[in-house]
Amino acid sequence: MAPLLDWIEMPIMQFKADGAYDGSSTHDAVTNFGPAAAVAMLPRANALGSDHPGQRYRVITAITADSRMK
Repeated sequence: MAPLLDWIEMPIMQFKADGAYDGSSTHDAVTNFGPAAAVAMLPRANALGSDHPGQRYRVITAITADSRMK
């Protein structure tokens, strides 16, 4: 993922992808490239939270509390 981001010459404001790209490595690569980037990606159904507070963790926590459909 990181080599692809190197082609981008401007700040990333939002990154959208489907659940196939979900994972800490994708989230980390995007936020390392653009710390202010909003990552809009539905986690996989079997995604687990982590001790790493970030956008992905907050989404997984919300889904666990409220369900994927909400």
